[in-house]
Parts: sequence; structure tokens; C-alpha cells
Amino acid sequence: MLRGIVLAAAMAVLLGVGGAGAAERYGNFVVYPESTDVIGLDGEIDGDIVHEFHQAMAARPHAKVLVLQSRGGYVDQALALAAEIRRLGLGTAIPRGASCYSACTFLFFAGREHVVRGNLGVHHVAQSDAADGVGVYDGDVRDALTRYGATAPVIHAMVNTPPSDLHVFTSHEIASYAINRGSTTCLAAKYASM
Repeated sequence: MLRGIVLAAAMAVLLGVGGAGAAERYGNFVVYPESTDVIGLDGEIDGDIVHEFHQAMAARPHAKVLVLQSRGGYVDQALALAAEIRRLGLGTAIPRGASCYSACTFLFFAGREHVVRGNLGVHHVAQSDAADGVGVYDGDVRDALTRYGATAPVIHAMVNTPPSDLHVFTSHEIASYAINRGSTTCLAAKYASM
């Protein structure tokens, strides 16, 4: 819950909304009346995440960036949502004070432009991370990350970190692994930097 408060505060500051308008929630997604170009993910990636995302996109059809705050969740649902993010050409951002861990990283890398200023963490896929109980295979995750442009050191960190642990990329690793993609003036950078 504290992380949700951090994201809500960060979103309010970066959108300049203060108390001007109430945020609307669509499951784990948040939209603000003052901004039509951004949606926030604030919560777990569960079995309803793709449906909730479509609801948020219907409320903000001109959204260009998805701001991420999630500890992860179901791998199969994250892969499905990542495909939607890429298909729509959205950018992704992790602002200071926010975290995107585990399955959330698939959403991050799916962004056409993706910028992290907060925390990004990976680990090896646990075979029980599927909403329907059917195993998600390591190859599916590697293929998706490769398709979205994650570099070999990122995939290496994921594969070599046990499911019970988490590798959070340092600022040095973020730079040397070319994790951030996009110009310094792109919307993803704007939302990650506020």
C-alpha cells in the first residue's frame, strides 16, 4: 500500500494535479483527469490485468506512456499485457521512488521508449507463475525480452537470479546494459524523471 501512495504522489506531482481532480481507478490502473497522455499501473499483475488495462485505455485513448509500480505477478498475464503495450506503441516509465519487479519488467521492456529512474528488478521465472496454473517456460520470457530489445546482460541477470531472489539493476548497470531507450526529451523520460 505504501508503494501505491508513493506512485500516487509521484503521479500527482509529475502531472501537476495536486488536489485539482480525483484519480480514477480501473483495477490496478490509475488515470488522472488533467492528463490524457499517461496511465499508471499501481499493483500486482493478476488474472484481470489485461481487461483492466483495456478499461483504462478506453478512459484514456490518447495515452502514450504507462508509468509502472508493481512487484510483479502472473508471467502469462504480463506477457499478454506486454504484447498489448508494444502493439499500441506505448512508452513505459519507472519514476524515482517506484519499483518494477519480476513480471513487471516485461511491461517495461515492451515500451517503445522505456526509461527507469526508480528500481527495476529481475529473477528467473518460477514455473508456477501462470494465472491458469500451466507453466510458463523460460524460453517464452527470453524470446519476449529479446523481441523487445533487452540486451544479453539483462537476460543473463534474469536467468542467473533464483526465483526466490531479485537482481535490482544499479545505475551503472542501467547505463552499461543500455536499459533506457528513448531521447532525453521523450515522454517516457519526462514521466520517469519527475
